[in-house]
Amino acid sequence: MGMRKTLKHYALGVALGLLVFMLSYLALLIPGIGYGSVLFIYIFIFFAQGMFYGLTAVHGRMWSTVGFILNFVLWTIELVQLEYLLDGSAMHRFLYQNDDYYVLRFLLGGALWATNKLIIDVCIGWVIKRNRTVSPA
Repeated sequence: MGMRKTLKHYALGVALGLLVFMLSYLALLIPGIGYGSVLFIYIFIFFAQGMFYGLTAVHGRMWSTVGFILNFVLWTIELVQLEYLLDGSAMHRFLYQNDDYYVLRFLLGGALWATNKLIIDVCIGWVIKRNRTVSPA
């Protein structure tokens, strides 16, 4: 895997994370939105991650769809686990209880998309290669 491909994934992941941040910030400005903002944020995230996969797909539609779903599930689990593991720490207060750095959560999310995608692509490539080399019985 080349450095250029890796940088492209991280740059795109962080850029889309920033886009989701801006859209979520605008959604929070809607009067009376309340917890509906969470729904908007997850819809923005879902579409941004779909755009991310559409722009970086390398293994065809079926494998990209599998990777997208796997990445979305892993990304959600990672963020929940990270918040749980950091609970009570200075880092938790910095990331989750400081509105001045709200954007960092989205940057972290974009970096996790890219990391997961790169690892999933390698695994899918390995599965595809292995299936090609296994001859039918």
